[in-house]
Amino acid sequence: MAAIKEHIRQLASADAARFAEFEAELARQGLYTHFYRSVVPHADYNLKKMRAPLVPILKEYLGFDDVHFSTNTLPDLPQLV
Repeated sequence: MAAIKEHIRQLASADAARFAEFEAELARQGLYTHFYRSVVPHADYNLKKMRAPLVPILKEYLGFDDVHFSTNTLPDLPQLV
């Protein structure tokens, strides 16, 4: 199981434009600093305690689903072809 940091790293290397959109959305929602200081550094961050505005962003850009938040599990990294 990969950490959130690894999902972000993969998005950045696979699709720079989408990664820029991801960071822009975090900034628009006023969550950029919180996300990078409070969520990303913790490999075992409790997804059940994730701030509600972050959930749709992670679902849209990092491939998370409702089940990941309710079970506190991270999705597998997508396989790059």
